[in-house]
Amino acid sequence: MHRRTHVCLRCQRSYRRDPAERDVACPICHDVCESVHSKIRIPSPKRARQWRIFWEKYRAEKRLLRRFLDDPSIKELELDLLNQRWIRR
Repeated sequence: MHRRTHVCLRCQRSYRRDPAERDVACPICHDVCESVHSKIRIPSPKRARQWRIFWEKYRAEKRLLRRFLDDPSIKELELDLLNQRWIRR
């Protein structure tokens, strides 16, 4: 079974867990980790600028996807970072 990457944004550490685990808490700070698909390459936290830009884009795309799923008037959505294109027929 594939494992999913969970990242703590506060501690800037990543953990691999089973996909069945929904809300993974960071073992260090106990914040809820962000779940990321295994095919997405996450930049190193040592590269602070790329790390910040990546997470801004990632969260923006997740918000767009949530809005698309909630609002039937939106007919098409393109997500570059997630490499997805959603079309409602």
